Amino acid sequence: MFWVILSILLLIVLAALLFDYYDLFLNWFGRIKIGQYRSTDEWEKSVKNVIIKWSASGAPKLNVNENKKLRVIDFAKEKINGTIQSTAYWQDASILKAASAMKDSKIDYNSFVERYIDIETGEWLEEPTRIDCAMLCYELMCCEEIDNNSIKPALDFVAQMLKNAADENGTIPYNQSISNYKLVDTIGMVCPFLIKYSFKYEKSELFDLAIKQIEEFSEKGIDKKLGLPFHCYDDRNENKLGVCGWGRGCAWWAYGLTESLKLLLECDSHNKEKAFLLKQTVVTLKEMKKYFREDGSFGRFVLDENSLQDNSAAAMLSYCFEYISQLIKSEEYHEMAQKIIDNLKYSTRRNGMIDYSQGDTMGIGFYCNSLTVVPATQGFAVCTIEMMG
Repeated sequence: MFWVILSILLLIVLAALLFDYYDLFLNWFGRIKIGQYRSTDEWEKSVKNVIIKWSASGAPKLNVNENKKLRVIDFAKEKINGTIQSTAYWQDASILKAASAMKDSKIDYNSFVERYIDIETGEWLEEPTRIDCAMLCYELMCCEEIDNNSIKPALDFVAQMLKNAADENGTIPYNQSISNYKLVDTIGMVCPFLIKYSFKYEKSELFDLAIKQIEEFSEKGIDKKLGLPFHCYDDRNENKLGVCGWGRGCAWWAYGLTESLKLLLECDSHNKEKAFLLKQTVVTLKEMKKYFREDGSFGRFVLDENSLQDNSAAAMLSYCFEYISQLIKSEEYHEMAQKIIDNLKYSTRRNGMIDYSQGDTMGIGFYCNSLTVVPATQGFAVCTIEMMG
């Protein structure tokens, strides 16, 4: 009996150890012959096929810690309380953004709704608590194949959630548990939704909130000399926190400005706000141009020349550069966007997934060290490709 029990224990330990190396093996195997596509057309078809696949299945989730030992314990915890992996709202939003741009008949756009919203009532299947749900709502509203009226209760819930947060905290925090910290991510995640919702449902107070959110971060969260955002600022004392020039933080800031400007240019009013957003966007991209690398990449921390590339930041910025290039007729910005896209091709696995993006951030000042597949990278890259025509 003793030897039977010992054998079982040894098998459990061996299984736990093998589980630790499972993801490492998949990463190694996935990167074999990475970037070796025979043509741009073949590559574009490959990355778009991934969008079609994820449109049906949902974005794969990202780990929110970097524990590499006895991960089977983390896996068990995740099954119990779901704390190990991040919610997929902003990832799915990026995929829907690409899917909408592709207008592919193979895509069931309503699958994005059904994953989160009861199609009978229009209410959330599980009420969201994280503000990145606003980014998903924005893309649901932008998708021509989705009936906004059928999901209005869910849209209303998020609009009210954001308004309540702002009423309580002045502007919208990323996380209510640290409500005095105003993160740069929030600009890209909530401002386009607030503007889109305010226009569609005539809620001017939400438009004002979006502009206030951007104006206050511009005043309190940007380094005046460098023109780059910090990760966040503390609303109590206006201290800037986290890294100045975090690559994806810069991308969130640029995207929030660009997408908000795009929405305003579709209406006939708000000329003052249009001028403000245009100036902010052009200044931001001009500053980011200084940190653009010859190979078409941006660093995880753009001020560090030796920082590894982050393709999630690059893909988001390619979208911004290409949109503004068409708006102000800038061949230079178009060439930058094209160079980013060309570089992403060389970071694409055989299965069409773009690799080498910084994983999910674990907290202010705690940035993921690993490079992995981030669905948002795929989404923004495809959006840029479609924009280029």
